[in-house]
Formats: sequence, structure tokens, C-alpha cells
Amino acid sequence: MDFEYDDEQQALREAVRGLLGKAYGDFENRRRTVADEPGFDEKLWARLAEMGVLGLPFAEEDGGMGAGPVEVGIVAQEIGRVVAPEPFLTSVVLAGGAVAAAGSAQQRSEVLGALASGESVLAFAHAEPGRRWSPDATAVTATRSGDDWTLTGVKEPVPHGARADLLIVTAALPGGGTGLFRVSPDATGLSRDGYPTHDGGRAARVSLESTSAVPLGEAGADQTSAIEAALDAGRIAAANEAVGAMEVALSTTSGYLKSRKQFGVTLNTFQALTFRAADMYVSLELARSVALWASMVLASGSAAAAHQAASRAGLQASRAGRHIGQEAIQLHGGIAMTAEYNVGTFTSRLTALDHLLGDGQFHLAALAGGIGGYDEVEPLP
Repeated sequence: MDFEYDDEQQALREAVRGLLGKAYGDFENRRRTVADEPGFDEKLWARLAEMGVLGLPFAEEDGGMGAGPVEVGIVAQEIGRVVAPEPFLTSVVLAGGAVAAAGSAQQRSEVLGALASGESVLAFAHAEPGRRWSPDATAVTATRSGDDWTLTGVKEPVPHGARADLLIVTAALPGGGTGLFRVSPDATGLSRDGYPTHDGGRAARVSLESTSAVPLGEAGADQTSAIEAALDAGRIAAANEAVGAMEVALSTTSGYLKSRKQFGVTLNTFQALTFRAADMYVSLELARSVALWASMVLASGSAAAAHQAASRAGLQASRAGRHIGQEAIQLHGGIAMTAEYNVGTFTSRLTALDHLLGDGQFHLAALAGGIGGYDEVEPLP
């Protein structure tokens, strides 16, 4: 497989890297941004929209750019490199992906057009207390009365749920299955309690009490497959974001080993430390290759293949993220434990990504569960 980016993809990477580098190249700027509400730079969000980044994965007729998962992965990696707090993954890939997969033509045009232009921030309200990483919903139930729908229940955590201009909510349908609904932030019976997360992001507890909602797509239709598709796209994008974060964590650690002196020599003089850095590089390149491969599989259009590729990418990113994050802290020593040093922030973000849509054990179990679908290999004579 050809893992090289073409000229347009290289130009996209350079443009996004330049924009994000100006905003967060100085890590103190990132620290100040996440300290204030809403936890990201809304002016930078608008500039990303002007560049076409927020509309990358959506069809041109829906107001997007008509790009694919590889381009989304490029943007995600650049976001990971500076741990940018903008909700590209949760708002564009997850919430926007759900709308793109399930919405009617009019809904896609309205919702995705506003998202792509930077006028709107979406939140994907899917996670539920006590449940982990399932494509269905049980804690929030949908009730139908004629053509009207209401939702009741709790969603938590909802990334950027307190700031969102529109909530995309999953709910259990009266006839079985899981539906997708649009909920306005000023709807009656809706309450949103926001709070900061350990990686500097924002999340919210969203409570719905007979809250008016509008179904995405056909009313009453089971949208579990659309939810699963959005989750898989999110897992692959998250793996790419993790690659960007791991890359900088490794380069920062390598630079430290080359400059920090102990016993009159730099730390990279000691072979044991150099070997550990080399192992970090191996983990990074494995994660990079699998994430890019998974992006290409997703672009092929096969839902079954993309689902398996998402688990493979998620598993490798989980293992590599834990390895590189922990080793970066260990090889830096005590300084990496301080809030002022960026290595701890990268590790915190890698941990958050690991638990957002399924950790390593989850993906390993999913892959193990599919072993029975493979043909038995004849032993060699």
C-alpha cells in the first residue's frame, strides 16, 4: 500500500500545521485557552472553517469539501501535535458524521452547512452513565405522540455539551432499536451541567425531561448502523490524533535526552535510555501505519472492513499511547510530573483519547470475538 501523501494532502497538512502552530506553538497559549470558557479558541474555530477544515468529511451538496478519511486523519494528527482543544473530533467527526449518515438531505444541508461554516458547534450526546462504548442507547428513551417526539433520560459525559449550539442525541425507540435526534439547546426540559476534564477539555451532564426533539432521517427508524459508522470514523480519527501527540512526546523526550547532562555527559550517552527511546519510536511507527491504513480502509466504503480496521487502529493507539506517554514521563524524571511541562499534558490527552470511544481491552475483545469468522489455515507440512 502507498502510505505517501499526495501534493494536495501535503498542502493541507502544512496549512493546518501553520495555523495551529501559530495558535498553540507556545504552550502557554494553550494553557490560557483551556483555562477560560468555553475551553477552546472560537476565533481559531472560525479560521478553521474559513480554511474548509470543518467541512472536510461532508459532501459538497451538504456544504462540505467532499474530502475523505485520510484528509480527516491529517487534520487530526496536526491537532494532536499541539493538543489543540478545538472539538474537531467530537463535533465534526462524531456528531457531524452521525448527521451525514442518518439525516435527510434537508437536515444535512442545514446542520452540516452551519457546522462547516463555523456558525455552529455540535455535541454528540451518546455516552451514558454506567455503560461503555456501545452503539445503542438505553438510558435515554424516545416517546412519540403523533408527529412529535420527546426524550427523557441522562447523557454523560457529553464532550462540549454545555457550549454546543445543537445536540445530536441517541435514544431508545419505542419499537426497539436506537434513534438519532436533534435537540435545541433552549428546549424545555433540557439542562446542561458543564465541567472541565483532566486533559483540559470540557464535558457536560445532559439531562432531558420530556424534551422536544426532531428525528434525524426517517422518524422511528433504527439508526444503530449509522451510529456505529460514526463511532468507527471517530475511533480512526482519534487514533490519528494520538499519533500526532505521540510524535511530539517522542521528539520532546529525544531532545531532552540529547541536552540533559548527568555525570558530565548527556543522557543519550547511556545505552539503556537510548534503547527505551528506540522502543518508543517503534511503537509510534506501528501506530502511525495502522492509523493511516485504517483511514484508507474507511475510505474504501466497506462498513464491515472499517469496523474491524477501527478496532485494530484503536488497539494499537491504546498500547502505543500508554507506552510512549509513560516512558516520556519516566525519561524526563520529576520535571514531567509538573503541570507546567507539556509532556504530562500529552500523556493526559492520550489517556482521554484511549477512553473516549473504547480502550485497548475493548478493542482486543472486539477483535477476539471476530476470530470465528476467519477460515482455518491448513498447517504447513
